[in-house]
Amino acid sequence: MPVKKDNNLFRYYMHDGPHAFSFELSGVLAGAAVGELAQAWRTASSTVRGQAFVIDLSYVTEVDEAGQRMLRQWFESGAELVAKWPAARAIIRSITGQAPGGSQTGDRSGLARIC
Repeated sequence: MPVKKDNNLFRYYMHDGPHAFSFELSGVLAGAAVGELAQAWRTASSTVRGQAFVIDLSYVTEVDEAGQRMLRQWFESGAELVAKWPAARAIIRSITGQAPGGSQTGDRSGLARIC
């Protein structure tokens, strides 16, 4: 039986490791999904003090303006944005202003691993 694919579906997974807390995101980060992810971070952040914060955008297909704003704030606060695939790397570059290889074009405290 074929599975119907909803390209607008947004999912996130939280991983709480010994040295880092991470979100693994997939789909379209837009609209209500931005608020949902922000709330998940507010809840989780109270228990992850001292750990690195990593956001894996490898499977994100699109980010609206509100999502970009939130991710940029997290990046500027020290979050690491990572991606495996070219389309997701382009999204990170649009958020961080970094060129391929992670060289920064602005003064930010986060790290974007986009190579």
